[in-house]
Amino acid sequence: MTGTDDPAPERANTPAGPAAEPRTAEPGGGPVTPLDDGPVYEARFGFTPKGVVLIVFSVAFVVLAVVFPEFPHRVATIVFMSVAAVAMTAICLSGWLGLRVDRTGVTLGRPMTRYRDTDGGVPWDDIAAVVLYTQRLPSGTQQSYIAVRRHPHAATDLYWVSRAVSRVAIPGVAPELVAASRAIVAWRLDHDRLTAAVGHWAPHVPVLDHRRVSRWGTAARFFLGRRR
Repeated sequence: MTGTDDPAPERANTPAGPAAEPRTAEPGGGPVTPLDDGPVYEARFGFTPKGVVLIVFSVAFVVLAVVFPEFPHRVATIVFMSVAAVAMTAICLSGWLGLRVDRTGVTLGRPMTRYRDTDGGVPWDDIAAVVLYTQRLPSGTQQSYIAVRRHPHAATDLYWVSRAVSRVAIPGVAPELVAASRAIVAWRLDHDRLTAAVGHWAPHVPVLDHRRVSRWGTAARFFLGRRR
């Protein structure tokens, strides 16, 4: 050969190995992850302080009913509280989807009896607002909810809660809003990450926080921040 050897082909300046996968959400509260050129907020079921308290409370009642034969409604208490503890533990361990906000819209996790990740998906074109509100329970505690308020032109029959049940369940809240709501139970809502994701994908959609915070809730926010 009279000429010089061909130069080695240039190597692309890319990292070796498979492409990095986007991070998945941690149980109990999801991070904003860079995916599809924008933030995706996802929260999945996991152990939360409220869930742990419910499990411990149920187990304590079972133990009391077993130890003390004269415990009122002993058999019923053992059965009911045992089922409650097992069910709550299973929900916390499931890792099911609680909430997802991405380029397609807002996905609300289904109830345990009719769970499918994609059933609660609402596209951005149908959403007028994302609403946070609370319900005062007979025990005096408050339950937080997240809901999507839909435009009048959007379909209203995508959710399993009927309007009649909605009126009874949470008085003072519009039935169609309750029907498009999910209780924030066994997963954590990160308000800042929620607003960041909604603001990126749909700047025209407001996040309305109508939650009523008790004195204990105010103290918790002071020490723990707004992550709930």
